[in-house]
Amino acid sequence: MVFLNNLSKFFLDLIFPIKCISCQNFCDEYICQKCHSQIKIEMSDNYSCIFCDSRTPYTQICLSCLKKKSCHLDLCLSPFKYSDPLTRKMIESYKYKFVKDISKSIAELLIEYLKELELKGLVEISPKNKILIPIPLHPKRLRWRGFNQAELMSELISQNLGIKTNNSIIKRVRNSNPQAKIQDKGERSQNIKNIFEISSPDILKDATVLLIDDVITSGATINECAKALKKAGATKIIGLSFARG
Repeated sequence: MVFLNNLSKFFLDLIFPIKCISCQNFCDEYICQKCHSQIKIEMSDNYSCIFCDSRTPYTQICLSCLKKKSCHLDLCLSPFKYSDPLTRKMIESYKYKFVKDISKSIAELLIEYLKELELKGLVEISPKNKILIPIPLHPKRLRWRGFNQAELMSELISQNLGIKTNNSIIKRVRNSNPQAKIQDKGERSQNIKNIFEISSPDILKDATVLLIDDVITSGATINECAKALKKAGATKIIGLSFARG
């Protein structure tokens, strides 16, 4: 089976050679090693709150919003800005051009970011009492795309950090309109209200959940997902995305 997979990849590469999405040079990855090495993770206090845009440290949720009953996340970790040209190319290729292999580069950068935060004593990423949960897609959306991009990221992070991934504990029970097409923050919140359902709450008892997504824009979707997880018994919810929109 491995031989057949390698043979298939060989012929596909001959017919559809891979180009780096940044420099456009032919290579083995969609982000070549040279371009990958030039991606710099932001490790400063120059972040903004995902809910009100006020200045925050790495937590990306200000103290004022954190105290509100409507906030169900404990912190949000996103090392890149969607406005950065390469970050945007990576996410658009991943989500809309279905280049699923970009998940490897994205996961590697997220792992690097988490380890940097741990070295600074800002987060603790040991596997104890932790679960990785990717934001689920509605089955209709999953059939259209063919894969859940957050799920691929979660599985790769799990392999590196040893934190178990659970892809089935939470489900999207309603196929809401894409959040990217809605500009108003209030409408975004209403669009995804009560769309998540928990299937196995016992797993969440006393757990810290790393809630995975590719990009966070208004924070409405990941916060609604965190709401369902907290209600089911999760102790702490950390939003983890590749980029902030």
